[in-house]
Amino acid sequence: MMHSMTTTVDVEEALRCVGRMNDDAIDLAEAALMLAAFDRPDAPVDNYRDHLRRLAVESIEATRDAQSLEDKFDAVNAVLFERHGYQGDSETYDDMQNANLMRVIDRRKGLPVALGILYIHVARAQGWRCHGTNFPAHFVVRLESDEGVAMIDPFYGGQELDRDALERQLETSIGEGAELKPEHCAAIGNHGVLIRLQNNINPRPIPRGALPHPPPR
Repeated sequence: MMHSMTTTVDVEEALRCVGRMNDDAIDLAEAALMLAAFDRPDAPVDNYRDHLRRLAVESIEATRDAQSLEDKFDAVNAVLFERHGYQGDSETYDDMQNANLMRVIDRRKGLPVALGILYIHVARAQGWRCHGTNFPAHFVVRLESDEGVAMIDPFYGGQELDRDALERQLETSIGEGAELKPEHCAAIGNHGVLIRLQNNINPRPIPRGALPHPPPR
């Protein structure tokens, strides 16, 4: 990835590079910044990279003494949601700013998938296994450790969702009587997360080859 983006051409090339990468090689937050920069090519990208680095460093310090999985995500929540004040935008949910990572950082609020990208970025800075999931209509993060798996809702302050909470969220998202299935909690790759972000600003004329064509919502 380039260290300074100043033109639309630079951003387009960076996005095409993302499209050619193996999924595991993608820096998820950086790729989301490039999608944001495609809409705001004159924005100071390095300022946002600095903020991402600060979130990672602060979270590493906060989790240094964390022992259990719960201790770990509590520490991340303290940095991301308490110290920096990130929150889900439930009042103007459909505002397209909520899916632009730069504007999410500026405003400290956004959609579940945008906040989830920040959560994944912070968790991976600790070397943790953290992924987006295939949960329908509401982005949920999967945090794994040797002691188990936690399903995290970044839109509501990083709360852990047990099976009952997941079932309630599923009914809220897609209708009463919806059945929670194992595939809803399955991890998805970085490309999949970026497509979900992209679907919130659809149609968006990103460069050909940057990402697979997003499926219908």
